[in-house]
Amino acid sequence: MKAEKEASAIVDVPELTAIAEIFRKSATLWSGIAKSALPDSRPILKKIRELMIEKNKYFEAGEPDSLDKMLEINKEEEELLRVVEEDLKNPKEILIPMRTRIFECLEIEKEAFQALNDIIF
Repeated sequence: MKAEKEASAIVDVPELTAIAEIFRKSATLWSGIAKSALPDSRPILKKIRELMIEKNKYFEAGEPDSLDKMLEINKEEEELLRVVEEDLKNPKEILIPMRTRIFECLEIEKEAFQALNDIIF
């Protein structure tokens, strides 16, 4: 929140603070969409999500052994993906809720971009 206030003050556009809040809502929705793609209700998909998060932490840490750890995680993910393939023959129960959330996000982002457009033009 502090960065948005500083940015809106620097460019002397206080409306940017409100627009940043709209984009924060969008980011929260996108996080939910990502989680729903690998839901807790499917243990293998949940495990894949957890491995991806773990791998990202190693990537961000950038430690000397991070690459080796990430490669190990890749192997585990590949094994799980082979197993889960049969489970995903009918993906509608995952995709339909995702679609709804994506449309919610679309509406929020339209609002944000319209607000930006109103400021610019």
